Amino acid sequence: MLRKTMAAAAVGVVSLATALTMAPAQAALSMGMPTGVHVTILTPTTMSLRWTAVAGASAYRLQMSTSPSMTSSRYFDFQRNAGAARGLTPRSRYYYRVAVISTAGARLSAYTASGPSASTTAVGTPTALSVVSTTTSSASLSWTASEGASLYRVATSTSPDFTAPTYTTSATSSATLPGLFAGTSYYFQVQVVAGDGAPVTPYSTAVPGRTASKPGSSGGSDVRVGSFNVMTASGDQTVGNRLPWAGRRAAVVGQILGEKVDVIGVQEVNQSYGLASRMVDGANQFLDLKNGLNSAGGTYALTNETSYNCVNPKSSYKCVYQYRGASGGDRIYYNTSTLSMVSQGAYAYPTQNPDTVATVTYALAYAVFEVKSTGTRFLFTTTHLDPPNRTVRVAQWNELIAKVNQMKGDMPVVNVGDYNTQKFDVITQEMLPKMKAAGYGDVLNQSYATNPATVVRAQSTVNGWVNSLNRYDRDVRNYSYPGNYTKTGNSIDWIFASNSLPVRQFKMVSDFDPDTLQVQGVMPSDHNMERATLTMP
Repeated sequence: MLRKTMAAAAVGVVSLATALTMAPAQAALSMGMPTGVHVTILTPTTMSLRWTAVAGASAYRLQMSTSPSMTSSRYFDFQRNAGAARGLTPRSRYYYRVAVISTAGARLSAYTASGPSASTTAVGTPTALSVVSTTTSSASLSWTASEGASLYRVATSTSPDFTAPTYTTSATSSATLPGLFAGTSYYFQVQVVAGDGAPVTPYSTAVPGRTASKPGSSGGSDVRVGSFNVMTASGDQTVGNRLPWAGRRAAVVGQILGEKVDVIGVQEVNQSYGLASRMVDGANQFLDLKNGLNSAGGTYALTNETSYNCVNPKSSYKCVYQYRGASGGDRIYYNTSTLSMVSQGAYAYPTQNPDTVATVTYALAYAVFEVKSTGTRFLFTTTHLDPPNRTVRVAQWNELIAKVNQMKGDMPVVNVGDYNTQKFDVITQEMLPKMKAAGYGDVLNQSYATNPATVVRAQSTVNGWVNSLNRYDRDVRNYSYPGNYTKTGNSIDWIFASNSLPVRQFKMVSDFDPDTLQVQGVMPSDHNMERATLTMP
């Protein structure tokens, strides 16, 4: 009996202690909880809410979480029935609830029901981009900051369509861009990016600007030249990333127009009228390319539209020779808006490959152009040297030098083409010095078995570390020096220019994603186009 009485007394003590412990908490939650919680304003990093006031309440606590179970919550205290949660993540869903608290921070009511949620908005594209100032070699920009942005990327180009852009990043809403050319028009645009460089917003509206001219500048004119082996339509097939000419033509056209070349030497544009069924709207491949350029908005002409040096210029069958200036698959296209053609012609190399001469005659196509804005005249040539026979190739290269020396007079010279030789081929040990001694060196100043060049010629390069021959491989890493941008690609396509001509920029043209190094869209050819910007006197 005594044991039962003691046990009952113990139970009573526990109950009393529990009551004494629970009473304050029950009293603390005696106020009514808020109602009508709703979102009023959303931005990338803030969420504003409002709710019905509770009589007698002096403060409120907002609980927010990205989880409906309200784990890892953040808390915001307010002295009225509205407030804004700040420091949130853009484009994220947050769950919220509200309770009454005392001025000391103790909770006085239950939280509103869990479940309501809303998402913050995306980071906005930067606005009000402007050029604040320029020098002969730089431009300073500013723009309105985008809420939630931590990093910006500025794109700079000399073309309004942002051909060959360069990029600068900034953690603030301003940037100074160095390394620009004097007296040059540029275009700028800015976007928000993530820390890994991934785009967060589209680019802003582009704005133009012009760097200051150097005192006493003598002027001159910039001429954009190019070289592009577009692959003959006679080898049409669909294999992997390789498409027939009709499927590639638009990509070829897009790159030439995108680079805004004034003159370009194109190799392997088939001249046969027998392949008309493989064309888009031309009688042969070189005419089909011209039509494609002009139907897409270009103003390009061929220096020569004759297929064969025969009495019948449209067929080589039982050819009776008659010189017509035809240059086989090597053709020159020029922009009639910027250049006028003075003269043109073709030179068949005396040395030909005895194994292929019956079907292929390698030649040098040439033309003299006049720059419309200044009257400067220059000689431009393009060629495709014999691929399989090194001895024949060296002979043709020497014949090229002799012919150009005979024609050039006192004019500047630009020689482009597929020389089927890269700088680690022993041929270049002899031929590159010969070219430079003749007066026209490589625009990248490459030399035999040396990489990078000991002296840089081009004032800037874009994708210079990529080879010209891609073999329809989308993975640029397989034919380049990824991550070692001081090196130059081991290319078999070349651009040579008079040693006195300033080379403002060289570009290996390839539409690849800079993050993945994978070529995007249709691959236009098994070669990449090369483009150089030269300043003519």
